[in-house]
Amino acid sequence: MGDAEIHLGAGDDGLAEGVGSRPALVGGGDSPADHPGPQDCIVVADDEQSLRNVVGRVLARSFPGLPVSLGENGVEGLAAIDEILGDLRKRLLVVISDQMMPEMRGEELYRVLRSRPGGKNVPFIMMSGWMPDDLLPEIESIKKGDPLFRFLDKPFTPQALKACIDELLALRREIEELSGSN
Repeated sequence: MGDAEIHLGAGDDGLAEGVGSRPALVGGGDSPADHPGPQDCIVVADDEQSLRNVVGRVLARSFPGLPVSLGENGVEGLAAIDEILGDLRKRLLVVISDQMMPEMRGEELYRVLRSRPGGKNVPFIMMSGWMPDDLLPEIESIKKGDPLFRFLDKPFTPQALKACIDELLALRREIEELSGSN
């Protein structure tokens, strides 16, 4: 997806829904040329439209002008992740994903992100209101082994989401400073 598509399908509330298998983008009020470094971007993957809209509004208020890609499932989320990671003008700031989605679940999206070049230090927030018992040990293992992973139980408040993002971004900055990378 090109930079011109940042405003694709934006409605009166500044939110957009995906078209076909491509996630929609919201935000992006200023051009990447206005930033001295890569343009930070956020990816949200959730099969519930109402939750995508709520998360999109929280992000628009918390990070004005920041492009947010809203995908209906993990496959759309992964397409947006790959587009951002493959563009040197962009930096993937955080991924927020539902766990239980069609086509690709949240833990699958997490594992693929971590396998991608540039995906190891991207904060990942997984959300769910229900999870099968057989996935609980895997999620617990991820939580223990990855400091840039958080799990949010649905329903959650906008303040809880914002606090989680802020905590992860601060931790990412610390990790980057210690490793001397961006």
